[in-house]
Parts: sequence; C-alpha cells; structure tokens
Amino acid sequence: MKNLMFKQVQNTRFITACAPPGGGRNEVTPRLFRHFNMIWVPDLSQASMKTIFTAILKGYLDLKPGGGLSVYSESIVKSAVQIY
Repeated sequence: MKNLMFKQVQNTRFITACAPPGGGRNEVTPRLFRHFNMIWVPDLSQASMKTIFTAILKGYLDLKPGGGLSVYSESIVKSAVQIY
C-alpha cells in the first residue's frame, strides 16, 4: 500500500455564484448556504456607473507620468457603459 501524503492548504477562498431557481437550476439548500457569506450586488443605473467608473479611471490615469490621458476618462467610460 502506498504512503498517503496529505497537504495543508491555507489562505484559500471559494467564490460561488448562483441565480434564482428555474430554467434547469435547482434550489440551493440551506445546508450548503450556511458555509458562505451572502453578498448581493445591485444593478447600477447608467448615471451611477459613469460617475463611479469615471472617478476611478481618472484617478488611475492621473497617477501615470504625464497625466495627459485623464482628460479622456469620461469618454472612455461613456463608451464602455453604452457597450455594456
């Protein structure tokens, strides 16, 4: 019989996602849910997405040497939100 080697796994995170039951999806049992923290992500309006992502992108582009690209942050975010 072979020697069994056990490994210790640390700092591991399990991330899961699920949708409402229906269309071939089954309900998830409370026994499984008890192992996870529940996080709900609300749908954002287009105005909220533009405000949030413009601020993030502008702040990021301002950190780059020269900082000249930050003037385009609003246009980039507007285009990305329209595509989304």
